[in-house]
Amino acid sequence: MKKQVLLILISLFIVLSGNAAYSYSIDWSYIQHRSYADGTEFNKASFAVMDAGGVCVMDDVIASAKLYDPDGIEVKIDMNFNNAYNTIYGGYNGYSSQWEYNYESRDESWYSSVFDDPLKSGTYHFVITDIDGNTYDSYKDFGSAEKLPVIRSDSFHAYKDNLGNFILTWEVPAYISTRLSTSVKVNIFALDDGTYKNADNISIRVPTHVGRVFVPGNIFQKLEAVGNGLKLYVQVRTNDNYNRTYSNEVILNLSDLPLLPADGPEITMTSTLDSENVVNPGWIKISGEVFNKNGTGLCAMILANGQHMFTCGDNQGVYELEVPLDANGEITLFGFCDGLLPFKKIITP
Repeated sequence: MKKQVLLILISLFIVLSGNAAYSYSIDWSYIQHRSYADGTEFNKASFAVMDAGGVCVMDDVIASAKLYDPDGIEVKIDMNFNNAYNTIYGGYNGYSSQWEYNYESRDESWYSSVFDDPLKSGTYHFVITDIDGNTYDSYKDFGSAEKLPVIRSDSFHAYKDNLGNFILTWEVPAYISTRLSTSVKVNIFALDDGTYKNADNISIRVPTHVGRVFVPGNIFQKLEAVGNGLKLYVQVRTNDNYNRTYSNEVILNLSDLPLLPADGPEITMTSTLDSENVVNPGWIKISGEVFNKNGTGLCAMILANGQHMFTCGDNQGVYELEVPLDANGEITLFGFCDGLLPFKKIITP
């Protein structure tokens, strides 16, 4: 009997010990090359830890971490713990032509280290040990370091409209290699008397060509409620997350944000539809003009169901796009021009 009890206790200990070994797991990891507007360049390794319930761990639970390059050579790293509270994520959906936000904020933490070793193409290996002595392996591929443009912070224009929505525009990069799949990420942080308190920020991802973000008033109010200023910057990144560039940071006082009045200058657009002379079956050709209240053609960006163009140059103010219909059989047409209220119209062919 005693022997049976002893065996049961030993078995229970093994089970409990085994479960303890999986108290945490590695949520994600990356190897990355970064470039900044001031000319700084470096490589970065990072990972995040979540608990057994899949929730990000907000305390520092990692005792050590090692990194090995694709040849098995150890890369010298010194991981730092970081956390941020109340992050809201959003983005522009090119298929529906809508801005989409997750209205529920979430807390995040991560570990990161800059390293000097040259990057190699292949699979990197993290060996991570938690404070209980348990070890975790994480493998992450790296492709190649690429040259990406840096968004100029002096091209930023930030303002609010009469409904309390926040709009930020910037100069779209003139050229990015067509072999690269890229996007832009905008980070906006609430500042309280110039201080960021690791809380209350918005992260927005948009297609590289869009050149603007739109933050609905009920989202932007969350930042206004906790501070009197903003810090923001814009990244260009490859979609495999191997490469990023960062603009200079810009600090804004909320009281200084210009306001576009409800009766302010607007964009006007005409539109003509053609379903016959199209290259893609089932798509619609939409064409027309974009101009101000005086009838002057504008250099503007036109968006329609994920397709875009700029009405600049010799035929300023003239646009023509071939677009798919959305799930409702409609076309959502946008026109954007700095200093003017944007144009939006939903068209049913």
